[in-house]
Amino acid sequence: MTEPGLPDEPRCGRTPVVPPEMAETVRTILGSEGGTASSDTSCLRHPDHPDHADNPHYSLLADLGAKDGGAWTLWRGPNLLLVLLPWCTTLEDEPCLLFHGHPGPCPSSQPSG
Repeated sequence: MTEPGLPDEPRCGRTPVVPPEMAETVRTILGSEGGTASSDTSCLRHPDHPDHADNPHYSLLADLGAKDGGAWTLWRGPNLLLVLLPWCTTLEDEPCLLFHGHPGPCPSSQPSG
């Protein structure tokens, strides 16, 4: 299952337990900034990438628009962090659809598995 607009590629798929306070913060951000809440909050990391075990999982909670980026949660175990990050602009021909500075290659440059 993939979120509309995300590449149809393998993903880790782990889903964070988003605390109500974090969900409310995202709703507040969406109310003031505009954007769209994500319906799929599972981890977008490629499951076979070698650095997956050493880096936190990440998922998109809300798309804040083309110029603003997204509201992301990064987590390892039960510890979640909400961050607002701009979109990755590494690829020239197509959007990466992950955040700037994400670990590993852009999804469209990863081998399909």
